[in-house]
Amino acid sequence: MRLISFAVSVVVFLYVTPVRAEDSLASDRPVQVQLTPCLDKAVPEALQPQPSAPIHQRWYFWVAVAGTVAAAVTVGLVAANSHPAETLTSEQICQGPCTGCIGLSC
Repeated sequence: MRLISFAVSVVVFLYVTPVRAEDSLASDRPVQVQLTPCLDKAVPEALQPQPSAPIHQRWYFWVAVAGTVAAAVTVGLVAANSHPAETLTSEQICQGPCTGCIGLSC
């Protein structure tokens, strides 16, 4: 019974208590709309832009180079060691002369 009365009081509070949109929006308005930078203070050293190193001095450049070389070597080895597939003849496929046509091979 207590649970039902609590639920009813919560529902009544939520639906009966008026809330005006203007009140909730007024507290959310910014105080100062226009922002101006402060030029008289020095920027901390941690926030100053650091000169960037050339691309050939970065680790990810050399990882990409090594990956490209490894891929090229792998493709070259696979291509050099693969043998062309032997062409099957009609004797091998049909165990004798073929009597049917597949596609435009008639």
